[in-house]
Amino acid sequence: MEKPKPVKRTNTCKNLKGVEVRNFACDIKKEATNIKQLDTGVMLGAFNPSLRAIQDKYAPPRTRTVTHRPSGLSSMDERAAQRS
Repeated sequence: MEKPKPVKRTNTCKNLKGVEVRNFACDIKKEATNIKQLDTGVMLGAFNPSLRAIQDKYAPPRTRTVTHRPSGLSSMDERAAQRS
């Protein structure tokens, strides 16, 4: 019985715990005052890329590669077959 090969997976995350909240909030307020639309859908469409840019400024995305190494024995039948 062969062991399964390791599987690599890439995760992207942001560290939001280290964000300076006051500066982050000020930048969001500045951006919100720049967008003046009556239609909510248009306003959200314009605000979303700006909010992402502000978030990337304060908490840049980090990419990590994780290797998952599964064990070769996943069920009781496989374990019994290996013992015999």
